[in-house]
Amino acid sequence: MWLAYFNESQKGSVKWDREQHIVQVNRTEALDAGKKGIRDGAVVLPRRVPLLETFAEHLASDAKKLIDDDETGAKSYRYIRTGVNHYSFAFTYDWLASENERRSYTGVLQAWDTGGTVASNLIRAHRRDGGEWPPRWDTVF
Repeated sequence: MWLAYFNESQKGSVKWDREQHIVQVNRTEALDAGKKGIRDGAVVLPRRVPLLETFAEHLASDAKKLIDDDETGAKSYRYIRTGVNHYSFAFTYDWLASENERRSYTGVLQAWDTGGTVASNLIRAHRRDGGEWPPRWDTVF
């Protein structure tokens, strides 16, 4: 099980600690990323059903607000809760994990194509010798 820690002072990329199963991320940036995925159509949603309506209500319950720091004059955005937002955070966690997985998989594919790993050399040799990659497991050897 992974634990997620939101840290408003953290900026930049998400920090994944695979040994301790902890992810640290800026809360506002994480919510922004998930909502951008929805806006950009990167998330395939099911047809309109009551549960989808509830999901949309939860997403809309996180309102972005401009915060002025009286001491420094700095301005920043933060999300404030205006209603029940459980699905919003569940989706945000899922979005973080799926984006991390997608990046990992893309990195593996790039390494295979550029010859950056031992496995890529084996795959290249397999293809050179007429084998399919990935192999078809329905083939009798």
